Amino acid sequence: QENFFPQKDVTNLILAAFTTAHARMKFYSVLDYLGSAVLYYEIDSVIYISDDKNDPPLGDYLGQFTDGLPHEKHII
Repeated sequence: QENFFPQKDVTNLILAAFTTAHARMKFYSVLDYLGSAVLYYEIDSVIYISDDKNDPPLGDYLGQFTDGLPHEKHII
């Protein structure tokens, strides 16, 4: 028990559930947008065939996607 941190009283379970649900809905909307181009997906990643027109917008903030590969690298 000494390895655990004490629980804080400022935890907001409703906000945590909303954030998770919103992220899941955003993820599913991108899967729907990519359609048959999707080859594989997990909870937090998508591998798809890019035609340079169907790429989702990238960013560093909540709700935005990031590229897991170095710039200008592709999986062939």
